[in-house]
Amino acid sequence: RRFALLKKIFEELGLESERLRLSWISASEGPKYAKVATEFTEKIKKMGRNPVKNEIFL
Repeated sequence: RRFALLKKIFEELGLESERLRLSWISASEGPKYAKVATEFTEKIKKMGRNPVKNEIFL
């Protein structure tokens, strides 16, 4: 539920919800963590810069 809410907040801020990912990985799954992190990093790089980077003020 919280993840769905966070995705909605991302969209309301003008960020693509694809810039957010949740994966359940245990401490014993090092190779799986490395694979997920690498794939997500590549996906973000392909998406390019954050379109609202200089517009968000907290």
